[in-house]
Amino acid sequence: MNSKVNNKMDVKITQPKRNSKRLLVYMGMMLVVLAVGITLGYHQITPTEAPKDYTNKIITLDDVEEKNADFTMTMSHVYEMAKEPHPSGSQEIESVRAYIIEQLDKVGSTYEIQQSSILQNILVKIDAPNTEQGVMFVSHYDSTTGGPGAGDDLISVASMLEALRVVQQQNQLTNDMYFLFTDGEELGLLGAEAFVAANPDMKEKIAQVVNLEARGNAGTLLMFETSNDNKGMVQALSKGVDHVSAFSFLASFYKMMPNDTDLSVFLRAGYSGMNFAMADGVEAYHEPIDNYDNLNRNSAYMYFKTMVDLAHHLSTVDLGVLQSNEDAVYFPFLKGNTLIFSNKLMLISSILVGILSLTWGCTLLLRKECRLKDFGGTLLLILLSALGAGAVGKAGTYLAKRMIKGTSATEALSILDIFFYTMCVIVIIGMLLLTYWGATRIANKQAFLLSSLVILNILNWACLVILNSMAYIFTIPLFLLMIYSMAVFYLDKRKRNRKLFTYVFGTVFGLVAAILYTPILYILFIGLLSNLFFADMIIIVIAILPVAVVLAGKDALHESTIYPKGLAANPPRLFTR
Repeated sequence: MNSKVNNKMDVKITQPKRNSKRLLVYMGMMLVVLAVGITLGYHQITPTEAPKDYTNKIITLDDVEEKNADFTMTMSHVYEMAKEPHPSGSQEIESVRAYIIEQLDKVGSTYEIQQSSILQNILVKIDAPNTEQGVMFVSHYDSTTGGPGAGDDLISVASMLEALRVVQQQNQLTNDMYFLFTDGEELGLLGAEAFVAANPDMKEKIAQVVNLEARGNAGTLLMFETSNDNKGMVQALSKGVDHVSAFSFLASFYKMMPNDTDLSVFLRAGYSGMNFAMADGVEAYHEPIDNYDNLNRNSAYMYFKTMVDLAHHLSTVDLGVLQSNEDAVYFPFLKGNTLIFSNKLMLISSILVGILSLTWGCTLLLRKECRLKDFGGTLLLILLSALGAGAVGKAGTYLAKRMIKGTSATEALSILDIFFYTMCVIVIIGMLLLTYWGATRIANKQAFLLSSLVILNILNWACLVILNSMAYIFTIPLFLLMIYSMAVFYLDKRKRNRKLFTYVFGTVFGLVAAILYTPILYILFIGLLSNLFFADMIIIVIAILPVAVVLAGKDALHESTIYPKGLAANPPRLFTR
């Protein structure tokens, strides 16, 4: 259309400029913001880095300083114990047990061996003065017949050996410290069950059970399960350990799953506790490659650091702080920072944001700031994009499962990685383009914002009912999008330029969304692999949608497009008859 005004009846109105330059600016900005945000989000769930001067030198207790924790010593323990598979009842587990006892004898620990049938649990107690209350750390020293168990669970055993050595030699305890090495976990939690049955009096003495497990040989150390009323213990964990990877939704998810660990036995017996494990490198789980050489050193260091720091903190903390009468909502936000809210506070906040955003949406409709037809069209577009993303995920699951048939575990995981990351790129690019197309096809800038508010609101309320520990991933974007919609309304009414505001707000919004959602996507992927590809892709749409709407919205209204007066009253819409 010629932009020159040839007729006095022509009128200059606001309309989209759909050209490649604006599209490139929008796509470039979105991709940069998402790249930075995803990097920051992923960095939150990478394991603590091992010291750069660490070498794979094998040492003994004679080589370490008495009161300083030593990662090299921890890895040397793993090296000595993880030489071959050592299932319960085998000759090989006798060697592992003898090694543990030898280390305890060298540091002068008081311990007892509790035998039940072929099982032999080893219980160490470091006695604090003037108390009978304490904390117990648990790991299992048996493996399956399939592999030597360096990750599952000898890195936990080794970290406990080093932590108890340091705690004992520093001799600053105000709480009793127990270290339980169980046998028979791989046979069905038999060692933990035997311990609970043989020691009924321990329940009154133990304020907290901390269990260390693994489902692989790499990745961050996740705190993935707690007992009920966990606010106090989560706060103590965050205070005692520098780098924590903990998500409240994981604890809720795990309760719905059929999986069990040694901690399950203690929780059923009425103990309080929390559970840790790494879950990446699943190709090594119960396999011959779960050995000393293949154990990820950063992951191993995170086990060591978490165990030593937590043991030191809990050895002197007032045990009363571990007790609470409510659950917490918690999640990391930037590496080394864990945000913790009381469940009640988060519930009230989510409800309040939900009501306010619904009220604001109704206000826009009643004031006719957004036509119902435009709102319906954009809402339909969003739903179709989510369905399309889900279909991409389903297709990916189908194709990936066909391709991994007959392959080794390592090859299968490589194929799944390729499928997952390829689908992520396809869905991200597709969602950005679709949002831009929709924003430039509709003159009413509030329509897309309102439909996005409705989608997030529905998800927010659904999470409050079904899984309130996860509602924050919808409440926070919902709140930010509502604030943006209100700000745009205010700026437009006063005829203020909102471009700079949109750029700044969109950038911040994009970083927050990527930081919140990236860990969730990654954990779902490594935890469930191809089984939930469709859910992963839909989550990507939900994460990107509000940010894309904000940044694409700056192009929804531009001056200098000339239309005849007859068209001015009815500018192009997203859907026309």
